[in-house]
Order: sequence, then C-alpha cells, then structure tokens
Amino acid sequence: MEETSAPSSTSLAESHPCPRVFDSGMGCVSFHPPLPSWKRDAISRLGVGVENKVVLRFDEIFWPANAHYLYAAGSNIRFVNLHAITSGKCHGVLVAHAAPPHSIGWGGQTSDDDVVASVCEVLRTMLKPKKMPKCVDAIVTRWEQDAYASMSYTYLAVNSSMRDCETLRRPCGDVHFAGEAMSTEGFQCVQGAYETGVAAAREILDEWDDKYSGWRDVILSSADEEGGEMDIDLPSWHPKKSRDTASRRPRRRRRLDLDLDVD
Repeated sequence: MEETSAPSSTSLAESHPCPRVFDSGMGCVSFHPPLPSWKRDAISRLGVGVENKVVLRFDEIFWPANAHYLYAAGSNIRFVNLHAITSGKCHGVLVAHAAPPHSIGWGGQTSDDDVVASVCEVLRTMLKPKKMPKCVDAIVTRWEQDAYASMSYTYLAVNSSMRDCETLRRPCGDVHFAGEAMSTEGFQCVQGAYETGVAAAREILDEWDDKYSGWRDVILSSADEEGGEMDIDLPSWHPKKSRDTASRRPRRRRRLDLDLDVD
C-alpha cells in the first residue's frame, strides 16, 4: 500500500477506484497488489460527502439555553447546542453544521475568520440579541482538504445498498477493514467506525487462535526498573475467552516470538 499523487477532480472517477469528487492535492491511497474487483466495485458504488463544522465558544449564553438544536430558516447552517446537551459542561459552546455544497470550501471563503464571522452573522440574524456577544474561541473544519480523509461521511448513492457496506467489511487476506462506511448499524457515525474496528480486532484474534495454538498463554513482557515483568491481559470481550482461566493450574509462562509475514 502506498500514497500516490491525486489526479484532478475531473478525472477521479476514471482513474481511481475511490469515488471521491474532491481533490485535496495531497494524494490518494493505492494498494499493490490491487484490491480485488468485488471490493473495488463496492467502493465505486458508494458516495462520499463533506459535512464541515464550526465550533464556537461564547462567554455569554444568548440563545435558548435548553434547546438542543437551532435552525435558521433560509440558511445553510444549523446549530447543535453543546451547552445544553452536556448540561453546561461545554459552557457557551455551539457547533455550526454545514452540508454540501456550501460546506465544500465554505462557499469560497478561504479565511477561517471570515467563516466564523459569517456563521456568527447567521446567529445574530436568527436570534436578534440587543448586542451580539463576541466569539472568544472557534475551530473551523475543512475535511475536503485533509490529507488522510478528503471527505467526512459516506452515503448510499444511486445503485448502491447496505450490501456494499457489508462487502467493504470483508478482509482481503491479512488486511482487515473498519470504518463508518462499513457499518450497517452505525452508518455515517463515529460509533459505526468504533464498532467495526472492534469487530476487525476480534477477527484478527480468531485468526491467531487458528494459526498459533496456545498463543493466549503467551505473556508479552518488558523489563521494568526492577527487572520484573509486565503482564498484558487479553481483552475480556473476546468471544472465545469464555473458559474459566482462574481455575486452571498455574504454570510457567514463556515468551513466543512470532514471525508474521504481512504484505
């Protein structure tokens, strides 16, 4: 697997298996040998989009403090009230969400200060405070320019289905895959990325059970300052760790060096 230069956005569909329409200019990921056709076909059918955000922090709460969401009629910006959702732990924090096409490049605004100003103007027009409080801190995302993402979510494009997401999850040899695009339960969401990551880890542990008999008795150790050993316990959630290990007779542990060939 290697990073190659990104083609122009007009030629992405023809030259790259990933159906991106955003050219970050920072490179794409390619696989050598190439991914199998069934994997590339699933990738090509799914669509990708950009949902950018602006995190705003104010010292003064000038919006409905208990409302979780704020919508401005006629605007391409909507707000999540973290102040309410976190019961005040994120004091004075609003998160502005922008969907395509406005989110892609923020409508041509190259300066983060200009983006923050335009979002604050939406708040001022919507809420009409007597005096608009000053935004004391802000973060602007530009996912289409991120070297490792170039997008922020996957969606079911025309002629695609959740079956394509399931296909993306299937491993290719020793390479396992995880991410929100591969989740049927948490599609487009962080929990989908997390859950598929846990599932991929379980698959790897299962493969080790089959390939390396007794590897669960292996203790990975490192000498501490006193010359002792540090034990690393196996994950408690692993489905095959159901036997009662506490009742087994203690025995001398040994370290096993495994030579794994992963291409």
